[in-house]
Amino acid sequence: MKVDKSQAPYYDDFDPSQSYTQIMAVPGRPYQSREVTQAQTMIYHYLKRLSDTLLKEGALVSGMGYRVEPAAESKPLAVTIEAGQIYIGGKILPFAEQTIEIEQTGVQKIGVTLHERVVTEVEDESLLNPIVPGQKGAHRLKQTPTLTVNDPDTPPLYVFEDGVLKVEPAKPQFHEIMEMMARRTFDESGNYRVHGLDLVLEAHDAERAKLTVEAGLAYILGYPVKKPAPVVKYISLPQEGRTVERERKLYLEGQSDLDDVPKFQGQTGYALNHFPVQKVDAVHAIYQQTKAVTRSQTGMQDLLMTQPVVQRVLTIAHEQNGAHNYTEGTDYVVTDSGIQWIVGKKAPNPGATYYVTFTYEKVLTADVDYTTKRLANVWESQADYLILNEQEQMPVAGNTIMIHYTYNLARVDTISLDKEGNLHITAGQPDQERWVQPPVLQDPNLLKLGTVYLSPNPEDGKVGFAKGGAVTRMDMAALEQMYQRVTEVEYNQAVSELDREAMQGEAPTELKGVFSDSFHSPDKGDFAHPDFSVMYSLEDGQIMLPPETLKDQRPALIPGDFHDWNGKVISAPMTERVLVEQPYATRSMLINPYQVFHTMGALKMTPSFDNWVDVDHEVKVSQKPAQVRNFYRWWKYAHLRDRVDDLFKSEIRLDNGQGVETWRGSIGDSTTATQIEKSRQIMNDTISYMRQLEVEFVAENLIPHSDNLELTFDGKRVAITPYETSEKGTKSGSVRANSKGVARGRFTTPADVRTGTREVKLANENTQAVGTFTSIGTKRTVRDTIFKTRITLTIVDPLAQTFQFDQDQILTSVGVYFAGKGLADGTSNQNVVVQIRGTENGYPSNVIYAEKVLTPDEIEASGDAKSETKVTFDDPIFCQANTQYAMVLLSDSPVPSVYVAELGQKDIITKQPVSYQPYLAGLLFSSSNGLAWTAHQNMNMKFKLYAAEFQKEGRVEFEPMPDLGADALLLLADFLTPSNTGCRWEMKLNEGAYLPITSYEDVDLRAPVDTVQLRAIFKADTNMSPLIAVDGFTFIGFLTAMSGSYIGRNVEGFDRLISKVKQVFEAYVPAGSQVTPQFSLDQGQTWISYTDEELISQTTAPSGFMRFVYEKDVADLVATANQNREPNDPIIYGKNFRARINIEANSRVLRPKVRKLMNIMK
Repeated sequence: MKVDKSQAPYYDDFDPSQSYTQIMAVPGRPYQSREVTQAQTMIYHYLKRLSDTLLKEGALVSGMGYRVEPAAESKPLAVTIEAGQIYIGGKILPFAEQTIEIEQTGVQKIGVTLHERVVTEVEDESLLNPIVPGQKGAHRLKQTPTLTVNDPDTPPLYVFEDGVLKVEPAKPQFHEIMEMMARRTFDESGNYRVHGLDLVLEAHDAERAKLTVEAGLAYILGYPVKKPAPVVKYISLPQEGRTVERERKLYLEGQSDLDDVPKFQGQTGYALNHFPVQKVDAVHAIYQQTKAVTRSQTGMQDLLMTQPVVQRVLTIAHEQNGAHNYTEGTDYVVTDSGIQWIVGKKAPNPGATYYVTFTYEKVLTADVDYTTKRLANVWESQADYLILNEQEQMPVAGNTIMIHYTYNLARVDTISLDKEGNLHITAGQPDQERWVQPPVLQDPNLLKLGTVYLSPNPEDGKVGFAKGGAVTRMDMAALEQMYQRVTEVEYNQAVSELDREAMQGEAPTELKGVFSDSFHSPDKGDFAHPDFSVMYSLEDGQIMLPPETLKDQRPALIPGDFHDWNGKVISAPMTERVLVEQPYATRSMLINPYQVFHTMGALKMTPSFDNWVDVDHEVKVSQKPAQVRNFYRWWKYAHLRDRVDDLFKSEIRLDNGQGVETWRGSIGDSTTATQIEKSRQIMNDTISYMRQLEVEFVAENLIPHSDNLELTFDGKRVAITPYETSEKGTKSGSVRANSKGVARGRFTTPADVRTGTREVKLANENTQAVGTFTSIGTKRTVRDTIFKTRITLTIVDPLAQTFQFDQDQILTSVGVYFAGKGLADGTSNQNVVVQIRGTENGYPSNVIYAEKVLTPDEIEASGDAKSETKVTFDDPIFCQANTQYAMVLLSDSPVPSVYVAELGQKDIITKQPVSYQPYLAGLLFSSSNGLAWTAHQNMNMKFKLYAAEFQKEGRVEFEPMPDLGADALLLLADFLTPSNTGCRWEMKLNEGAYLPITSYEDVDLRAPVDTVQLRAIFKADTNMSPLIAVDGFTFIGFLTAMSGSYIGRNVEGFDRLISKVKQVFEAYVPAGSQVTPQFSLDQGQTWISYTDEELISQTTAPSGFMRFVYEKDVADLVATANQNREPNDPIIYGKNFRARINIEANSRVLRPKVRKLMNIMK
């Protein structure tokens, strides 16, 4: 209720429309009491106008988290809004904790209204004059924010739908500033994705598919939408079908000879035109029958059948198999079910028997006359077959079978995201696979993340696939890369134009075809060819000699001038110092003030990272069809050698192990030889799935003796091998915690898990411990590698203190002052978990950067607030300048408490009042669910923050790596170099001097080396040091081959014989190496080389390359080869073309390269 101040006794008649901005007092005139009230109203009016430009009515400023008390299904829910501050009525007012009831169904809006009332000296005696006892003074206006439900006149704070919160509001809500920034961002860039939010579709059950939207960040309508963890949604598989009426199949004898129609044992199958078939509704076929019929004595119609439809009468005879005695249309007509005799015409005598041969349409019975089967057809794809069962009577050959059936349809759904973070799945129109299209999304309020194709045939477990399609913001590095690619495209376009210009100089009637390969894609290379053995650089558009061998190692550390953080992170030498201290304590506060209990464990894994390069050496032995060759006696007739020269290869051996060229036989003799073909395919590619690896783990702070603790890796259950038999769980593959709440074991990472950072959870129904495992086959984001980031969603009851630093710092430890601790009974529910978390909008978030479990024995508690418990974390925590973080304390015990300082209360040690806020950079927070936090504006925890103070320099040396045998090196090292720091990597080759090496960049050596030793030199400042992730460190040595060949795919289909070939390419050819082109006109059976005279041009190209042009006349060679071609040889010489580039080096350190291959056939 609003107080009317314009009435007596206040007479506050301030009117904004009069534009009065100040009350001007005049000397000698009395100061009216209404003018005092009016002056305050005037000030509040203009202050509200200013505040309204930043905050909207009902904006949450701080605190005011929510709690929902569970209730029976039919009863209302009790929602408690915790204490805080709210902007209402133009002022930021304190809000006292209140509880209000809402319905469990429908939309319920909890709002706030401003309740006003006047307080006089009758109600509050403190308003009387303290100088003149009993003298009355001014009244007071008291404004109290009060909760409402579904009041359209009040601003909503929280909106619940069916008892669940729809949107978590941001705090503080500087509405106008956020609106202005969002409008500008949206007008400037629209909706876009920054990173992540990839879509992955997997099978779930018979009716639904599992869609995972990965963590990421997007801007929608200008607002940041951050998903810190993957989100799972379930999509209904398409159930719709389409009916096919009367699909025709011709029944013939010998049907199995037709394409795509297999012959089964005693059965004939027909492939249906549509796949997959949901059900067969009906099958109609034409059958033939001869039946004895008795001429009716009462009517002119004789019934042949009751149900089937008579199609045609073939013969009517007085004797079985006799001659046809009657004429259709003259003597009788055929009805649906019989014969209608024409009055006055020739007909059998009444009561006489005659024989009718006729055809009729029969409705076939499923599983009796026919069955359906799903098989692979001749094209190696699946098809549904209708199979006619072999029976005594079969359909009439040459007639049509009519099939009525329904087949399943595919569907493409569109996945989008709104600014509240809600996922929208827009179902598409089901259709055939080749025609199905996603729904059109034209809503500016949504960001399209991609589409999901849902297969009509999910029986094989392949429910479909997801395809990303979100508009993605490009950073400057990506724009620079695009610029370089566009420049390359322009250059290639110019080269193509020159090629076309060169070809235009040829007579059009002579030009047969063109084959070119830019080497930006491997599509035109024939990897299956036994002679193919080169390596691509797709980004540069080059081919080069491949590595023969690869060795990856992780050398051990040599103790030295560095700081080792528990074997996981290395930094410069350091000492600890107290950087922040809040020294006051006025009282104690329980860590678990709301008495919420849920044991939260800590999970540590060794290793927790896996960084590798996977090289798959695959040996595949397959038997090719046998060949029969004529072997000419070339030793007598030299001109016949060309016909058998291809048999003299080193990989073709006689059964006695000797070469074919050693065999001498007479006419009619025969022998056998074996050809062993080898092929090599070398491609660098992104590794999409983790390799399987054995991992050891230790979980702490679990409920003692917890049984059946099962481990899931990215949602997949994996079996655990416990260290001790006593630690084995009751369920197979589970583990049991010991009396101290510790569980240990090992597991193997599952197959088919995507690379990246994945959640690992050890849990049963009462307790859990969560960690992360990172597996990367390519270069990683450094900070996510060195500092593990975990998302926790477990409901707990924590206490938190926020803090921040003015400069970048490495946080090492925290000091906490405990007033009480649990009993040292060995149970984990007496432990305290100390975490460092991130914040969102000044409130603790769910992202955990570090944590430590304290047992009661490790806690120093006191009654005078003097005993400090120092908590040192296993890993360093990188804290950015001017960024808030939170120290969070959790416990399942109601006993542990810590000392806090409350403004205005007396310090326990000094006995002096705390007259000012002791720590301005942070606040104390409490929460009943770990999600919604209450800020205590006048309180801070008593604590210390310890940071690392680094030496200016440090050095890390690794053990030498012997027997490497490599001519190219690659260092894969993940390290962080904050501002004003540096990390210089150096290597020593074969006991020589140290040389620089850069992470993730190949190093080509001048000669192969056997031993390599690495070291890293740190440059640090007082606050910061380079940090190296030990688990993310790998060193790889390559040994390059000395020869290799590129083989292009075979080009065929020429309508005329090739008479001339021109080959053009660019090559970098160091001294001592050579690059030679060849080509084949018979699918690669023989290769044609060039003479020196056929190199018609050699010119300089950019970047040290040379442009070579070869041309050869092959008309006579083609004519001769075709004259000598065997009659049964299917290959016509000169109507096939295959290009080849041979690369050779006389030293492993030479690196010949080839680019821009063009072949012109005339």
